[in-house]
Amino acid sequence: MTNVDVDPTSKHFHYIAFDGGRGLLIATLGDGNVVRVAVSSDHGFTWRSVYRGPWQFVPVLVDGGRWVFGFDSGIARGGVGIYGVEDERWRFIFLRLGGHPHAQFASLVRLGSYYVGGLGSLTAIVVSEDLRYWYPLYVDASIPGYNHFVSVEVWGDNIVATTGKELLVFDSDDVRKALSGKPILTPYGAYFDRVRGVAYMVRRGLWRF
Repeated sequence: MTNVDVDPTSKHFHYIAFDGGRGLLIATLGDGNVVRVAVSSDHGFTWRSVYRGPWQFVPVLVDGGRWVFGFDSGIARGGVGIYGVEDERWRFIFLRLGGHPHAQFASLVRLGSYYVGGLGSLTAIVVSEDLRYWYPLYVDASIPGYNHFVSVEVWGDNIVATTGKELLVFDSDDVRKALSGKPILTPYGAYFDRVRGVAYMVRRGLWRF
């Protein structure tokens, strides 16, 4: 089984997660393809598409009755996709990072009521309570381009992250302090980006997504 078996237009898998309550593997794929999210109930032997559209993702967070996806899009500036598993409906929150053309998620976890994300571009660790406003725990503006080595994990009551060369540990006090500051990722209307998304799908020959 390869990414091409899931979507012949894809270049590679981006990320894989497991929803243990439903017995489903969840995969994201890229780049510049059509099937962005697919699921398997038989250990990856067969797959079905869950999202075909313009928005591209990397990380997946299984969050109870929903799956949360971090954007890795060259069309939208940034954001998260939220998929309601029971009603099979999608919702998107478009996010922008001031001074940067794109904010691309590389990792996404949950610590209690907090969502913690690792951005590959700009290299940063960010935290949110509502998925709409994200506050910086750590930023390294010296790393150019997309940083493939950003990863975030939960360790007890702490957040452990790496940016490739650094290992970072944050506790609940660090999170609360970050949330008292100014957000660096904020919602935007994405009207022009939505039009670009429609154009992308029209070029792909898909009128409904």
